[in-house]
Amino acid sequence: MIPDALIVLDPTLVHQVDLFDGLSGTGFVLINSTPTFDELGLGDLLERFVKDRLITMPATAMAQRHTGRPVPNAVLLGGFAALTSEVSIEAVTKAIRNRFGTEPTVAQRNVAAAAEAYAYVHRKMIDGVEKAMLNAPTD
Repeated sequence: MIPDALIVLDPTLVHQVDLFDGLSGTGFVLINSTPTFDELGLGDLLERFVKDRLITMPATAMAQRHTGRPVPNAVLLGGFAALTSEVSIEAVTKAIRNRFGTEPTVAQRNVAAAAEAYAYVHRKMIDGVEKAMLNAPTD
């Protein structure tokens, strides 16, 4: 079985085991990290995989800011939705609200965190496309 996506909750694991073994060359990678792939010592992945499908994001910091807890699960779901388009942000929001239905404040905070992550990844993807276009050779 070849996975299509990898979400790394703990970036300290990236050098412990080969998390990327078996991942499709067109797979998606989302790492909970402020440092970039190069800064994490993962620059070689930029050549092995489709660069536009590899993103780091400060998920724990976003979760802390919105929920007061360093639990980035909802944030990573929002980021995954933006990165892959496999699930909509509306579906993520609905799932969060269903999970925390009896705790509306917790749900609202996690929805806000997921929405920020979605916007963050979407913005990084657009910035990457714009930079590629600026650096593209002209005829």
